[in-house]
Amino acid sequence: MAYSSVWISIASILKTFNISKAVDEHGNVIEPVYDSQSSVLAMPSPLEFSMKPRSAEAEELIATASDDLKV
Repeated sequence: MAYSSVWISIASILKTFNISKAVDEHGNVIEPVYDSQSSVLAMPSPLEFSMKPRSAEAEELIATASDDLKV
């Protein structure tokens, strides 16, 4: 059940958003640096990226869901 929930979540994100490399203020692509942080647990360092709705319909869906989550 958990596997299916994760799969549906990932598929929904990929269907709704265009995910790409981040760009700086001059429009240059910021190449990701693949690094890890040393500690008790090995974790990847944060990556900068761009996440934009694929369509106006997707943007409206996101706004509606966001409004529903406000407490």
